[in-house]
Amino acid sequence: MRIHYSLSRKKIGQPGEESGHFRRIIQIRTDCDADSPLYQIKQAAAGCHNRYPS
Repeated sequence: MRIHYSLSRKKIGQPGEESGHFRRIIQIRTDCDADSPLYQIKQAAAGCHNRYPS
């Protein structure tokens, strides 16, 4: 499970908890200089608010 801090909502949460657009994490790696995580995911529903995958 991935969590983040939402600046607009000013709270910690899981992506998709309000929209219902959850993602299943397949793999987590780091970029070439190991300062950012890279997530390989499987989208569970529409990927954006227009119901079209991104």
